[in-house]
Amino acid sequence: MEKKEPSTALRILLVEANRRDAQAFRRAFREREPSSTITVKERAETALELIIRDHSAFDVVVTDHRLPGMTGLELLDELLIRKIPLPKVILTGSGSEHLAAIALKSGVDDYIIKDPDRGYLELVTHILPGVAEKYYDHQTRRQAKEALRTSEERMR
Repeated sequence: MEKKEPSTALRILLVEANRRDAQAFRRAFREREPSSTITVKERAETALELIIRDHSAFDVVVTDHRLPGMTGLELLDELLIRKIPLPKVILTGSGSEHLAAIALKSGVDDYIIKDPDRGYLELVTHILPGVAEKYYDHQTRRQAKEALRTSEERMR
């Protein structure tokens, strides 16, 4: 698995069918993290194709749960099945403990509920950089452990 470091300016793939929510998300990042780039796709299937073509173009995938066609959770499950090394965050306006538990147990890195007052937009600008940093730190530690194990095996 390749080593990937998050860029200082986050490159976010946002999968969001609601154009107003996508616009609000972009505005929140433009105000707080103006150097971040946000690519928006309205359908999970289109986002999956883009990620398969070049997952290294993004530092984090953020998806709404309710999408036309494939759901956000199904998209993130597909990324996990394909072992695509990207941190994954799910947003939902219809949050439930059951959905949160399913998402987190399946390997999603974070779960954020879209509140009606859109307070989540400020929250997400604080959370995403930490999610990316934690994910890539974990990847680096795992790769170092694997390299150490391989070296130890060669020495035997």
